[in-house]
Amino acid sequence: MITTPTTYRRLPREPALGIGPKRQPCAKRLPLGLMLLFLSSLGFTAAADLPPLQSRAREVLERALREESGFVRIHAAEALLDTGSGESVRAAFAGAGTGATAAGARIGTWRVLALASATAVERDEWIGRVRKVALDAAAGDRLQALETLGKLHVHLDRTELDAIRNFAIHATPAEAPLPWWVLHINGAPDALPRIVDGLSATDPVARLRAAYILKRDHLAGKSVSAALARAWSSEPAGSVAYPYLLCALAVLTERRELQQDYIDRLSRLLAEPTASGRSEISLTLMHLWPVENAGRLEIILAAKDADTRIGAAWAVLRLRATHLTENR
Repeated sequence: MITTPTTYRRLPREPALGIGPKRQPCAKRLPLGLMLLFLSSLGFTAAADLPPLQSRAREVLERALREESGFVRIHAAEALLDTGSGESVRAAFAGAGTGATAAGARIGTWRVLALASATAVERDEWIGRVRKVALDAAAGDRLQALETLGKLHVHLDRTELDAIRNFAIHATPAEAPLPWWVLHINGAPDALPRIVDGLSATDPVARLRAAYILKRDHLAGKSVSAALARAWSSEPAGSVAYPYLLCALAVLTERRELQQDYIDRLSRLLAEPTASGRSEISLTLMHLWPVENAGRLEIILAAKDADTRIGAAWAVLRLRATHLTENR
């Protein structure tokens, strides 16, 4: 039971297209047609017009959209949205949202539909469904809903925030970073320290989620950096949390020589076929590598793990687009 009212200072709402070390706040979401036109101006083109490596990367994503299911398909759709193929995603997901179930990755489906929405009204309709699940204590995909609210930087009302705070207070260490993330986005002053606490949890999933959130929203600072360094120094190399901690360090460190060391470590880890977190590594390095490194992702486009292939394909296309933008 919450007995003390909490003052919330809401953070800016973001479009959440793509995963980057830092994204700038956006007051409005452009209609899809205008967004696709804008992306085209940044160097996104049809697969037939792409160089061979980029064309292959686009085909990896399109094939996953056609043939995969669950969150593998969701991630492929998000990658295509981020790299200028929103129309194909809208076509593939047409009619998928209304009857979506928890077993059918309904939260991911609604997230994709929100991202691909042509209007703010349509976007809010799909987010509204996610909000309801985030408040449902009996929902098996409640954590997925909270993660989506975090990824989309959704602003909630006080009643919703009080319910999420109650869940955060009583959550397991592995669960806790997600509701605290939502509370932080909505301005709760005590939320960031609780996210950072996840880095010292005994559960590796708690450490993984805390590191992911800190990296994704670029939540930097001396206390964050110190906590990340402590966590990584004692993290077993084979742990599921290890690559996520390393990704967060690579993005958040302000010391260039340290950052390059972290990038080199991530690059070597990405090349290991049995390493965990290779998709997350690709999505981190696509913001840190020069475009010349895109060729190192070619072999990963044929990885056995579908999410690993999607992460590599997304990175190839993003590296090319960034290069074209910087050289316009």
